[in-house]
Amino acid sequence: MVADALAAIKANLNGRKLIVMGHSGGAGQLGTIIGRYPGIVDTALLVSCPCNVPKWRISRRGKNNWLQSQLPHNYIKKIPGNTKVLVVIGQHDANTKPIFSREYVKNAHVAGKGNVSLITIPNGTHKWPTLQGTVDKIIAQDVR
Repeated sequence: MVADALAAIKANLNGRKLIVMGHSGGAGQLGTIIGRYPGIVDTALLVSCPCNVPKWRISRRGKNNWLQSQLPHNYIKKIPGNTKVLVVIGQHDANTKPIFSREYVKNAHVAGKGNVSLITIPNGTHKWPTLQGTVDKIIAQDVR
């Protein structure tokens, strides 16, 4: 449903860029969407992404009981080269630890995706107020 909504929005943009940002679980969903529906988004910001859900669940709860979760990792190879992916993480994020974002970006580069990059916010945590200023600047730069 989210992908259908994004496709409808993109169809009405008259050639302008569709920039989409997801935070935490929303970043995980967006990471899956951009691979499952190639070309639907021009720029995706995955902020505090639990991109490898099983590993993230184990780090948080000691086990993974979300067995039907979609993993953005599984769709990296299908992300088109014209979709810019910015993975943003707070250096001090204790919830979606930086290792998960770094792993996603590393896997993307191994898959030949030079359009995927990592931005670490030095004083950032998982809390949105510590991330918002940097994310706002990234979006403003991309809109130009």
